[in-house]
Amino acid sequence: MRGAAEYPTSDALYDALSEMLRVRPRNAGEAHRVIREADRLLTALDTHIKNGGPLPSPWRHGRGTW
Repeated sequence: MRGAAEYPTSDALYDALSEMLRVRPRNAGEAHRVIREADRLLTALDTHIKNGGPLPSPWRHGRGTW
C-alpha cells in the first residue's frame, strides 16, 4: 500500500481509488484489506479536496459514472 503523499494529485487519488474498487477479493481477508485501502484513499481524496485541491478530472468534466 502506498501512502496518500505518494498520490500528489486528485486525479492520482481518484485513479488509485477507482482501481481499488475494481478489485475482486478472493476471500474475506482480502476483502477486508481492499475495503480498508479504499476507505483510506477516499479519506485522502476528501481531505485533498477540503484543503483546496481541485476535483478529479472526471468529476470536473462530468465524465464520472454513477
